[in-house]
Amino acid sequence: MNQTITTISDLEFNGQLTSALNQQGQQQFSLLLAMLEQNYLDRLHIHDEQDKSAQQTLSSDIQGLQCYPVTPLKAEDAHWQQLTKINQMLHSQPIEDVRLYQNMYPEPLSQYNDSLRISDEVLQNCTFSAQRKMQQPDNTDKQVEVDETELFDLLNQIHHNEQAA
Repeated sequence: MNQTITTISDLEFNGQLTSALNQQGQQQFSLLLAMLEQNYLDRLHIHDEQDKSAQQTLSSDIQGLQCYPVTPLKAEDAHWQQLTKINQMLHSQPIEDVRLYQNMYPEPLSQYNDSLRISDEVLQNCTFSAQRKMQQPDNTDKQVEVDETELFDLLNQIHHNEQAA
């Protein structure tokens, strides 16, 4: 547990925030509190060499504990052959042996390693408006083009209309 605490170089956990509160420096506490991000994963981490070496030893210790096989993210040719072998084992061997084999050689999580991919069959079963939205290119970065000369022309036109009336 001490290893984990020493590897964290965060304002909240290494005591800088608390020491700034205990001291008379209210400005430093306010600054540190303003710099502190609510979400721990989005916080800025500054590591020195001691932290890096401690982190490397910690990660090597964790790597030594990983004895389970890594689950693949997408299906490859070897996985399809593996499914054929599992099918054959289901017909000829006890179910416990098949479960053991599946735990030793896990199946892939997806056919494709693309979280944004939606199969054509799913798209065909959507409503027409949903299909149109999915077929259009991503327009999330919409930029509004502003032409200040049009505003000037509009103001001139309003001014001329007021004078004519």
